[in-house]
Amino acid sequence: MLAGGQGSRLRGVLPEGTPKVLAPVADKPFLWWLLHQLHQQGIRRVALALGYGAAMVRECLATESWPADLAIDSVVEPGPLGTGGALRFAFRHTKSDPILLVNGDTLTDVDYGELVACHVRNHATVTMALAKVPDASRYGLVEYSANGVVTGFREKEQGIMRPGPINAGVYCVSRQWVSHIPVEKPLSLERDVLPFMIGQGFFACLAAHRFIDIGTPSSLRAAGEFVAQTVGAGHDH
Repeated sequence: MLAGGQGSRLRGVLPEGTPKVLAPVADKPFLWWLLHQLHQQGIRRVALALGYGAAMVRECLATESWPADLAIDSVVEPGPLGTGGALRFAFRHTKSDPILLVNGDTLTDVDYGELVACHVRNHATVTMALAKVPDASRYGLVEYSANGVVTGFREKEQGIMRPGPINAGVYCVSRQWVSHIPVEKPLSLERDVLPFMIGQGFFACLAAHRFIDIGTPSSLRAAGEFVAQTVGAGHDH
């Protein structure tokens, strides 16, 4: 999980120095909801790629309650590496093939089993989970063919409200592909890596129906009701 974000657009909303992944949502850090959702879907081992506010995240891991059978590794990057660099740096702490990659600032109702099945079925290198949202203007659209091959990205179009499929911030990726990302080099997964994967086993899977990110004060405010519905209010918290 990529959990090293600073949350610059949340300055003034979060206490000084608080990383985005610890933003409070429904009386818990956002990370709590993310990890419990992964556990609900059968995932038992998570590597957290930490950066900004890593000490605070580790303190949260030590003090919050977690499922007894969930192993959580925290990996602190030596300096800001971006999403692509952070993935490569945390690679040695992963064991599975393929690897599930999750952004620490988004939550979806993605079916991880369906995403992995889609990846295996297509013999894919990278499979991106998509979410259909009523307004894609903040995110940019993903373009893909009828058989799921990603063909392009359309930039954000501020002010033009239109529904469409967006990157849900969840991926299934092959170990071999991750091993070829340059080591300890700052890279953005979204800008420097994925656009160059088009035509190289890059697929999309419409695996999510509901999506939220906590990147802005308004989306953070909306997250409480969303996590209650998506992860479930059945948790004793």
